[in-house]
Amino acid sequence: MKLISPKILYTFSNAFEYRETRNYPIIAICDDINSYVIKHNRSKTPCNGLAIELIAHYFLKIWNLNTPNIAVVHVHPEHLNTLEIIQIQEAFFKLPCFGSVFHKDANEFNQFYTSIQSYEKNKFANKNDFFKLALFDIWLSNEDRTENNPNFLIHPYAGQYHVVAIDNESCFNSGNLNSKLSPLTFEDSILYHKGIKHIVGKSGFKSENLESIVEEMYLCIAECKSKADDILSFIPDEWQIDISTFKQMFADNLFNDDWISACKNTFFEHVNSALNQ
Repeated sequence: MKLISPKILYTFSNAFEYRETRNYPIIAICDDINSYVIKHNRSKTPCNGLAIELIAHYFLKIWNLNTPNIAVVHVHPEHLNTLEIIQIQEAFFKLPCFGSVFHKDANEFNQFYTSIQSYEKNKFANKNDFFKLALFDIWLSNEDRTENNPNFLIHPYAGQYHVVAIDNESCFNSGNLNSKLSPLTFEDSILYHKGIKHIVGKSGFKSENLESIVEEMYLCIAECKSKADDILSFIPDEWQIDISTFKQMFADNLFNDDWISACKNTFFEHVNSALNQ
């Protein structure tokens, strides 16, 4: 897979919305005429959270999991004037920001699940994406894709539903880059969400299906390892990231055989817990 560095964009018009989540990201149209969810780091460096978002985006792509396209976005100060709340200040946007394409026709999973009809379960393009995303989160120790906050969208496209991962800032045990990664608990996994079992059905939990997902994991991790230096080179200099810290963390954890084996075991434990829930 050939990876392409993120676009460098500038906001084109006033921000028209914001999210009441960490650091209050804004939504604005950029000069490629797409709307982006734009995250900042309050102009504090190093911008590790933004770097983690960027890294996770490319790893998701390598795992063939859906995630919005991204860009490095420069926000014009005058485009913030319409959002008159104290949590959104011009000073927070002085550095380049992390932007991901805003899918206005997609629904957050919890919102989608509360209104799903029985027949709609068969409209998913790939139900294995739920399992793959759970395994991906175990590998990256993503602590913020849970039952209460699934952080993935259901995007209707071409007559099917697609799982789209968003908000990956809490990977590596919420950005703990200097310590050994800790495994996710079952309660911190999306497999804890009752909606997953409801949609996938018991057939999705067959051992041969799950084994094939794990086998694919090994190939994806190998590809991530081969592309890691390229991905790290995409991080903007303005974010003042210590690249060596990420490289060491990758070597000690993500690409460590013991960690990968532990991820496999954790995945099967979570699957069994979900099946028997």
